[in-house]
Amino acid sequence: MTRSTGVRRLVLALCLVLAAGCGGGDDDDDVAAQAADETSTSITSSASVSSTSSTSISSTSSTIAGAASSTTNTTRPPSGSPTTAPPETTTTAPPTTAPPASTTTAAPTPTHLAVRTTDFAFDPPSLSAPAGPMHFQADNDDAAAHTFTIDGTSVDIALAPNGSGSAQATLDAGSYEYRCRLHASMTGTLTVS
Repeated sequence: MTRSTGVRRLVLALCLVLAAGCGGGDDDDDVAAQAADETSTSITSSASVSSTSSTSISSTSSTIAGAASSTTNTTRPPSGSPTTAPPETTTTAPPTTAPPASTTTAAPTPTHLAVRTTDFAFDPPSLSAPAGPMHFQADNDDAAAHTFTIDGTSVDIALAPNGSGSAQATLDAGSYEYRCRLHASMTGTLTVS
């Protein structure tokens, strides 16, 4: 008898016993009794199979135990621990740019022009200068008051007797007349190129 046949009979017998215990009829009792007889015979024969099987099972258990001990032991990190290191955070600073070089242009140096009033006349009677900013200095050597006025500009210097004064203006290229507003005979010419 093979082991599987004995196990099947044992299972069948247990089922029948359970069915009989649950209040089955007389027929069920007869069937249960017959099954119990067969089961005891079957159990006796199975006992020898069972002892052979237990040797086989014992041998199998030893093999499984040996296999278990030869398996690679892997350790897991504690609960809540990451299994891999987090990636390193890298920050990149924004590119630095140098501020633009200062492009301030220095104001051009004004051209200095000087004139004197002597004996009711301008000395020199004509002036010349490049276009751009100009600084005018006027001195009065007379005992009378005069002005140094350039027509068409903001230059109008009042000269007290034996006094002086100055003014600044930016002039474009062209020809300008300067004069004394108090004495019509006092004139001169300024040429700007």
